Amino acid sequence: MERRNYDHWNPGKPPALGWYNASMHCNKQTFRFWDGKQWSDFAGVNYSLKNVASIAKTKIIPPNRICWRHQPEDWPTNAKTY
Repeated sequence: MERRNYDHWNPGKPPALGWYNASMHCNKQTFRFWDGKQWSDFAGVNYSLKNVASIAKTKIIPPNRICWRHQPEDWPTNAKTY
C-alpha cells in the first residue's frame, strides 16, 4: 500500500471525487468538494451541513488554483474516497 504524507499540499487534481482539505493558501481549516473537473467554493470546519451541501454544488474554482491534502486515516469510512 502506498504511504501518504497527510501534511503535504499537492497541486493539480486529486485521485478521486469527494471532500478534501483544499485551499489556494494552504489553509488547514478549509475544505472543498472535487467533482472530477473542478473545485467547489470552500467550507469551513464550523459551517452547518445545510451550508456545506449548498457549497458542494457551487463549482467555481479551476483545479490549477487549488492545492489539496490526502484525507487522513481517521476520517469516517463513508467520507473516504480511496
